[in-house]
Amino acid sequence: MPSVLAYTVVSKFSDHLPLFRQGEIWKRQKVEVMNRATMVNWMHRCGELLEPIVDILKERIIESGYARADETPSKVIYVDGENKKGLSYFWLFMTGEQHNPYIVFECVLRPKLIIGAD
Repeated sequence: MPSVLAYTVVSKFSDHLPLFRQGEIWKRQKVEVMNRATMVNWMHRCGELLEPIVDILKERIIESGYARADETPSKVIYVDGENKKGLSYFWLFMTGEQHNPYIVFECVLRPKLIIGAD
């Protein structure tokens, strides 16, 4: 099961393959497919489990003395009782070290609601 989770996470976030497309691929390969809600829950749970590792990677990026970042906007559909389209941002943070880079991907949903929310 961990290999299925790892494959699903990498396919979604590194290969930009949405969960519904992954389900279609599995169906074509005659693999019994779970529903998309299950895969979404997998993504959330994997994120929670990986959070301590991500925190360590962020610390190492900050401590490296040289960091790079890239922001990619992405259109998303929010479902909060009603369907709304919005814009989210995917961030990539990494050290400047080529021989041993630390890399973190982060998604900011609804940045207008998050920025200045303190």
